Amino acid sequence: MTVFDQLKGLLDKGKKAAAEHKDQIDSTIDKVGDTVDKQTKGKYSDKVGKAKDAAKKAINE
Repeated sequence: MTVFDQLKGLLDKGKKAAAEHKDQIDSTIDKVGDTVDKQTKGKYSDKVGKAKDAAKKAINE
């Protein structure tokens, strides 16, 4: 087994784990985004929202 095969297997395991815990991950993304938004007093809320959407999209792929 080559290093590439090992990395591919690890990536597949990560995708499977993310799919199994999608709800928990989405909830955590929301909590982190809300915390950042609160700490910055909404100054970067548009960027935080975009980052949250991008993170959720990456998990769903």
